[in-house]
Amino acid sequence: MSLLQIVKKPLQYANTARKFTGYNLLKQRTPVSVGFIITHRCNFRCTYCDSPNQVEDEMTTEQIFTMIDELAEMGLERLGITGGEPTLRMDIGKIIDYARSKGLVVTMVTNGSLLNEKRLDEIKNLNLLLMSFDGPAEIHNTTRVRASYDRLMETIKLVRSKGIPLWTETVLTKFNLNQIDFILDKADELDFKCLFQPVFNYPLARDKETINSITPPTEEFKKTMDHIIAAKKAGRKVVGSVSYFEFLKDKYPKSEKYGCKAGEISAAITPSGQVVPCHFVIKDGRKWPNGAQIGFREAFAQIGDKGCMGCFCNAYWELNFISSFKSS
Repeated sequence: MSLLQIVKKPLQYANTARKFTGYNLLKQRTPVSVGFIITHRCNFRCTYCDSPNQVEDEMTTEQIFTMIDELAEMGLERLGITGGEPTLRMDIGKIIDYARSKGLVVTMVTNGSLLNEKRLDEIKNLNLLLMSFDGPAEIHNTTRVRASYDRLMETIKLVRSKGIPLWTETVLTKFNLNQIDFILDKADELDFKCLFQPVFNYPLARDKETINSITPPTEEFKKTMDHIIAAKKAGRKVVGSVSYFEFLKDKYPKSEKYGCKAGEISAAITPSGQVVPCHFVIKDGRKWPNGAQIGFREAFAQIGDKGCMGCFCNAYWELNFISSFKSS
């Protein structure tokens, strides 16, 4: 299941399905889901992420409100806030509340390290919070920063005590392929759900040499997909469709384009307001239209062909599957 399927009510999702039908039959482009990189700044330096090294101006609160207004008028259903680390923006709660006031589903990805009682009260209107979780302490602390595992466990407990829906997001590398059961056992213990996706080369990742050095062996990865599929069918706290995990098993590690609809039913927006088909073409050398300067409707109309090399991102591929009514 995708983010939209899980956090929306059936009647709301029926409206989304009509938009997907309009795209499939008439090629009506609508940004149903947008990933908003609210900042590249981050207090972590994770092994596979190069986001903190990106330099880009950030839109003001008022500019972001205008962006939300325009996107909602265009048919946006879900705003997924990412970073960097979104909680470094002190206006994050105001932005979440404003997006929710426009009827949007709002999700946010965080490392969780800056969340305390006060900050959680600011973001309590989120539909869904996603926190990075890479496995046992010795793995998580190596991938992220020293002592981050203990802080993560404390924050998970605090988030759940507030009643905020929580998923963890695990990036699969050669170091944590055999930790699926550990993560799922923690999910049972602390009451959250688990999303899994593989590490792969993309423009905001670290250099290819680093990514290649932590990429799982293909056969071991395929066995792990079988394990995750079995766990999901057994009722464990796995989010993501069987279709997605079977896709990973079949295609990984060659991330070619397989009919992705990014730029047609979804888009990504950078901190300064650039509108791009997806996160994975941001640094490809093209000059992307800036919605803060020309309006987000016009910027979305101008983005054209994404020309990417493909990806394995859960958010994009689950949307591809459900928009084709193939998700299971």
